[in-house]
Amino acid sequence: MKEESGAVNVAQYTAQLADHENVATNLAKLDTQFQSYDYEQYKTMAKMYSYLMVGEQFSPAMRAHVRSYFASYAYQKLPQTENLRMSNYATGYLVGQYFPDLADLNGNSGAQLKAANKANVLEMVNAGVRGGWAEYQSPEYTFMTYFCLNALYQWADDAQLRRQVKMAMDVMWFEWANDWIDGYMISSESRAKGDLSSVNDPTWRPADHSVLAWTYFGAHRAQEGVGESDNPAPSAYRPNLEYAGLAAWPGTKYTPPEPAVEIGRKTDKSYTAHKTNLQNSSGHAMDIYRTSYVRPAWGLGTEVQYRRVDNWVEDLPVVLRWRSDAANPLFRLSVDQGNASIGAYDQPAGQRVMQDGPTAVGVYKSSGDQTSNYINALFPTNGSIRERREVDGWTIADTGSMYFAYKLAKPGTWYHQTPNDPANKVKKTAQNHPTAGLSYSYDILRSQADSNGWVLESADASTYAGLDAFASALTSTTSMDVSHVEDTNPRLVYHSLSGDDLDITFDSASEAPGATHLVNGTPIDYGAYKLFDTPWLQQDKLGSTFTASVDGDSVVYDFDHWTVTAVEDKDHDRRGRPQHDDLHGGCLHGLRQGVCS
Repeated sequence: MKEESGAVNVAQYTAQLADHENVATNLAKLDTQFQSYDYEQYKTMAKMYSYLMVGEQFSPAMRAHVRSYFASYAYQKLPQTENLRMSNYATGYLVGQYFPDLADLNGNSGAQLKAANKANVLEMVNAGVRGGWAEYQSPEYTFMTYFCLNALYQWADDAQLRRQVKMAMDVMWFEWANDWIDGYMISSESRAKGDLSSVNDPTWRPADHSVLAWTYFGAHRAQEGVGESDNPAPSAYRPNLEYAGLAAWPGTKYTPPEPAVEIGRKTDKSYTAHKTNLQNSSGHAMDIYRTSYVRPAWGLGTEVQYRRVDNWVEDLPVVLRWRSDAANPLFRLSVDQGNASIGAYDQPAGQRVMQDGPTAVGVYKSSGDQTSNYINALFPTNGSIRERREVDGWTIADTGSMYFAYKLAKPGTWYHQTPNDPANKVKKTAQNHPTAGLSYSYDILRSQADSNGWVLESADASTYAGLDAFASALTSTTSMDVSHVEDTNPRLVYHSLSGDDLDITFDSASEAPGATHLVNGTPIDYGAYKLFDTPWLQQDKLGSTFTASVDGDSVVYDFDHWTVTAVEDKDHDRRGRPQHDDLHGGCLHGLRQGVCS
């Protein structure tokens, strides 16, 4: 790690101190860190980790700097994002516990800080386990909330608090396990920023929740080593690239539930699933309906928002991933948003999406801004697509394991952009900043129109004799009616490869679902979606019980009484924590010892 303009963050120094390496140098660097103010609350949590992990090595003068640092914040309710709120509350609790005589900026200390922030944490935990976490599957922020819960389970002195945060962490692991197919998360994403939305595949060395999943679930291939990625951006810009190492500290007490590990390690998943999330990152109520179509080597995930509040535009609403030894096996759609980089963020109120099995369709209506009325389809050019061709308005692709095809209602223009190009090469309104650049190379099909629509088809490669047969099926059996795309509320009707009629009309994201998304004339009943409705996970919206089932056994989480009950229908081997030699593609001990590649 190059320190081009001062210290990067605390994780690397803490890790070396835990191993008693370069002690004097790293203590000095860490001391400097504690003398600087951080504007992101998760950095205060990272420094709490550092103090609690290696603080016994600190000198009296350094301890004084630590006290001064933690006294410079107000540990109170924040009108902030999910991960920042949790960071502030969890840090505040631990400040009250470990520095009982230290007052925060509000003059609160000790038992006051603990009581107030325990209540704040548990309020968020209760909302998360009953309504879903707002920053689900975010390549950055899912981990930050988990990071805080892990700290409380590790160090909090309140048994009730530890029990409830552990149950919340367990449910997180169950969702990761459900969505994991041999190295890839098949899901739409909340708060996906920039091209980092594509980092959680094995050809990248990520350090978000997907690397935690990889250490337990494994993947079809090992992850790339340090320095092999296309992305040159230092982790100074993305501190979660370092903080995952703190959660992998050998002294960590938490381990994921064994049934979650069993689910995550399954490599034969084939299912359709629905989920709901009932809050946004501010903690305000809204509905996000998520659909996934999964096959053993690929999957399609989408989402659509209703009862929408606030201005959260960081979702990744259409995600198609497939297994590949090449980099970045991901196709995604986005709509331009302000000065964000191309392919980042979205207009969830402007782009409306529906999915039926392996098929997704969407309609778009511009707000009137002529600089942002673009739909972008990003086709990776790093080798994960083996062949791509144009056929009768379709762009069709062969990935090896599956085929997919994309078609626009309005004309599009092709562009190409690489990580070495300026961030604003294609999208001229994008920020020209290192973090706004692309991490991978893409051919980008970009369509500008005030009203538009699109279709995305996907199919297992085994279904057709080859790409020619797939193309022939598209041109001979499907039809796309765009005669109403120019209506006040754009409408698109599509007859799919599966023989179904998908009919989508633009509707209001701020209202409740209506009869605007139809399959074979029947509206999709989003109101019937559960919080979790998958082959392994079941929970009603706002439900008090969460049930995970695998291989005939179940475990039931009761959030009214905060109990966990196992229901075993048969005997089978319950293995303990996976080790390197029995983990398909994983490397738990190697990660902790710094020897994974």
